[in-house]
Amino acid sequence: MKNLLFSGIGISVLIHLILLFFLGSIVLINEINREEEIFESPPIEKNIKPPKKNYKISIDKAKKSSSTPRPKMISVPKVSLPDLADINSKNNINQNHLLANASLGQDAGFGDYGNGRGGFENGFKLTLFGVESQSERIFIILDAQKKILVDSMGGIPGYRNMKNQVYKAIEEIPGGVLFNAIIYDHKNLNVLSDKMLRATDENKSKIKRWLEPINKSSPTAISNRSPQIETNFPPLLTSIPAIGKAIQVATSQGCDTIYLLSSGWEKKLMGRLPRIKNRSSKKTSSQSSKFWGELNKKVKQEIAKFKIKQNKARAKKGLPPKVFSAEEEKNIKRMFEIRLTPQVLKSLGLKKTPPRGRGPGLPPFIDRGHFEKYLKEMFKHFCTDRNKKIPVFNNLLFCAKKPESEHYKKLQQTNIRWLKKISSRYKGKFSTLYLEELKQE
Repeated sequence: MKNLLFSGIGISVLIHLILLFFLGSIVLINEINREEEIFESPPIEKNIKPPKKNYKISIDKAKKSSSTPRPKMISVPKVSLPDLADINSKNNINQNHLLANASLGQDAGFGDYGNGRGGFENGFKLTLFGVESQSERIFIILDAQKKILVDSMGGIPGYRNMKNQVYKAIEEIPGGVLFNAIIYDHKNLNVLSDKMLRATDENKSKIKRWLEPINKSSPTAISNRSPQIETNFPPLLTSIPAIGKAIQVATSQGCDTIYLLSSGWEKKLMGRLPRIKNRSSKKTSSQSSKFWGELNKKVKQEIAKFKIKQNKARAKKGLPPKVFSAEEEKNIKRMFEIRLTPQVLKSLGLKKTPPRGRGPGLPPFIDRGHFEKYLKEMFKHFCTDRNKKIPVFNNLLFCAKKPESEHYKKLQQTNIRWLKKISSRYKGKFSTLYLEELKQE
């Protein structure tokens, strides 16, 4: 059985091999006899000319189609822009004073405290009477007290020429810098603007017109014009002198440099205190006050007549009116008081001798130590507590080459030492200013 099975399988395999060989032979013969296909491109015709076409272009239509559409006109309300500097103006930029790395472009800020910055990234170098300071927001404080106008200090001509020098310095300020100014006397102050101003030609003319009448031909009473003054700075509180108020205004407007042109510091009254109780009767005290009040009134009238007489004599010589210093005022008053003999008192309608009794108590004085503490508290309030830099504090002291008395000579030396210390403390510079040297300029 096994032999028959193997024989069948062998015969089947052989038959399959024969069939495969036969079919493969047929396929091979067909491939050999198959003709090779050749692809040929059609022949190219020679001398074929493309047809001519005439194209017409309308230039007018092309212009109309290519023109941009015109927008419709709309009405815009008038907008007022702030004063901007004229970059091409010669008055605005002086190449001799600009820093090499200064650049315009920052915006100025306006408001109660003038928080904006000027247009110079690294500031502008202003030189005022030899004191140079780099600044973007400059504030000038000018003393206008009559004691500066005495002959030993340079008189009215010296003060007038000093103002001319201030004008020239302001003319050098470029339009990207902000500035402001304030003047003060023994009790009042007058500010140019309630905010920092751009140094445009218009604003430069404005400060010139503003300063022109001050002490022009005689001492000028300053009309009080200033922002609200804060008085919560110990130890002065409500007794802040005019110079302290002026520095406060400058600091509150956000300036970064202060130029203080002053006559220095003298004792200031702290403020009126209640009268000291009098040991004598109320009647006697009342009579005493009345007597001295009438006497002072008569003496002032006599002093006024004396001054008029003196100035008439000066006018004949072509000299400006004389400004009497505090020392001269005391001497004149003392001269008239010596003349007050019993006969003179009687002619004035007063008793020969004053009645018994004491006058009002004298108020305490503000000294330099009080003022330094005030500056410290004021700068802390407006600058340190608000994460702002304290302004650079430059001081220029009006001085006399020949002080009229030993008292004023010592006072001048004391002020020089004191203001040097203040300037150094607040990173500023100090210089003396002799108006007498400016008389001939």
